Amino acid sequence: MGKIIIDSFFPQLTLATLDALGRYFEMAESQLQSVRKKEYDQTVSEIKGLGLSPEEKWIEWDLAMQEHAATHDMLYTHFLRYSFVVLLHLILEDKLREFCGIVGGRKGKTPPAAERSIVKAYKRFLERAGVSVEQQVWKSVHDLNKVRNCIVHASGNVGRARDEKHPRSLARRDPNLAISGDEYESEGLPLYLEEDMLMLTPYYCNHAVADVKRLFENLCCALPLRGIVIEENAP
Repeated sequence: MGKIIIDSFFPQLTLATLDALGRYFEMAESQLQSVRKKEYDQTVSEIKGLGLSPEEKWIEWDLAMQEHAATHDMLYTHFLRYSFVVLLHLILEDKLREFCGIVGGRKGKTPPAAERSIVKAYKRFLERAGVSVEQQVWKSVHDLNKVRNCIVHASGNVGRARDEKHPRSLARRDPNLAISGDEYESEGLPLYLEEDMLMLTPYYCNHAVADVKRLFENLCCALPLRGIVIEENAP
C-alpha cells in the first residue's frame, strides 16, 4: 500500500480552476454560435412569411442582417472575449496572491500588498525568495496583463491605452490578436465599429489560459509544491 502525502491542495485546485475556466469559455463560445444560427434561421423564416415584394424583401433582409451582425459579430463576441480576459486575469492575481502567501510562510517573508502593478510585484517577491521560472513564462503573463489593462482602462481601444505600444507590438506578432483599422483583415466587426479596437480570436483566449496554467505548473515545481502525492512503501 502507498501512503498519501499532502504537501498542499494549491496545485490541484489551481489547475482544476484553470481547466474549468477553459471549458467554460469553449461552452460559452459554442452557445454564442448556436444562438447566432438560431436567430439567423428565425429571421429568414419571418421575412419569408411577410409576403413582401422582391424589393421590399431585399430592404427588410438588409436591415435584419445589419442588426444581426451588430448583435452577434460586434457586441456579443467582444462582450464575451473581453470579459473572459478580465476574469482570467482576476484568477491569475488571486492565485498568485495565494501562492506568494505559501512561499512567504515557508521563507519567513511578507508578500506584497495590493498595488497597481501587482503581478510584477509578485514576480519580484518570488524571485527574491528563490522561486524563479523562465522569463518567457512570465512574459506571456505580462502580455496578458497589457491586453487586460487595455480592456479595463480603455474599453479595448488601443489608442486610448496608457501603454499603446505594447498591444500594437503584440498584434504584429500574434495572428490571434489584431487591432481594427485600415490594415485589419480578420473576420468580425470591431466593438462600436471603431478603429484601434482589440480583436481577439477564440484561440487567443484558449492560449491565454494555457499560458497562465503553465506559469503555475512551473512555479509549483520551482518551490517545489507537489500537491497530493501517493508514495509507495519501500519493500
